[in-house]
Amino acid sequence: MSFIENQLKREYRPGDRIFKEGDSGASMFVLLDGTVEITKVIGETKVVLASLVKGSIFGEMAIINRKPRSATATATAPCVALEISRDLFQHRLADVPRWMQAFFEIMAERLRDATAKQSVRTPEDEANQFANILAMLAKQTEADTQDRQVLPWKTTIATAAMLMGVPEDDVNEMANKLVIAKIAKSDKSETGRVLILDQPGELYSFADFCRNEFLLKKGHIEKMPDEFTLGVPHIEKVIECVNAVMESQGALDDFTLETLGKMLDEKYHKPLVYFKDAIDSLESEGVITSFKPDDGAAAYRVNDRDLFTEKLTKLETLQGYQNLRKQLSE
Repeated sequence: MSFIENQLKREYRPGDRIFKEGDSGASMFVLLDGTVEITKVIGETKVVLASLVKGSIFGEMAIINRKPRSATATATAPCVALEISRDLFQHRLADVPRWMQAFFEIMAERLRDATAKQSVRTPEDEANQFANILAMLAKQTEADTQDRQVLPWKTTIATAAMLMGVPEDDVNEMANKLVIAKIAKSDKSETGRVLILDQPGELYSFADFCRNEFLLKKGHIEKMPDEFTLGVPHIEKVIECVNAVMESQGALDDFTLETLGKMLDEKYHKPLVYFKDAIDSLESEGVITSFKPDDGAAAYRVNDRDLFTEKLTKLETLQGYQNLRKQLSE
């Protein structure tokens, strides 16, 4: 290795971040030894774009078009890499004809645009896909004498895998997780293993929830349908804490605003004013009503226990959907 190359050599330990998505790019890297993982955060999910090995070049677009890093590079093993700065690169590029320099810049820009427009599928997206494909297949199946949807396991898994473009083992694992979550059942028949939906409506509702959250994330809809939301932001947190306060005091319907505020602060580390719109919404709907007891402290009473129970049940259902999709994507 030459003197200059020795000066450019960088060493990284497993877990070291070489650069982060969004950072300003000032250098490119040539991987001399080890492995590097390139990742990008899409929504709230970290997606692995590439696993690089010895001889790979990465981070090169940033030194050509001076734009922020489009992904994160992390060492996944002891690594040795050459870090080539923009100045050094441009110094070497000075010997190249100007038209070729412009060509490099155009190609880098087009590659970056193509990467930005590329649809990267996350594990969460695959869970959304699977739920909707299974619901579609179930709706095409005639119910048995007990009003159940009974699907042949192998062909159902194979069909879903084909439509999703993922290995059958991955789909099989998701189907087993649905069984564990009791959305579906598994049994044996004369023709082999079958997947049984005793209450297919549960799957259909879960699939609709997944589809609408996907459309919301992609910007195709502005908000979730009413059946999948409780109303104004943070209202689910208030409902959860009102229920916790009531349980802590023996299911009494009255509670002070101070007690509710402490519960919200302990759980979500936010001041009471942060939840004002949600509390006002519950009051306007007649779920709770404000009053002042003899000591003059601000307080609330659950005014309509049935309506509150209805909202609490809906909250638990939506939380169940979120947890189930998380399990399918793990």
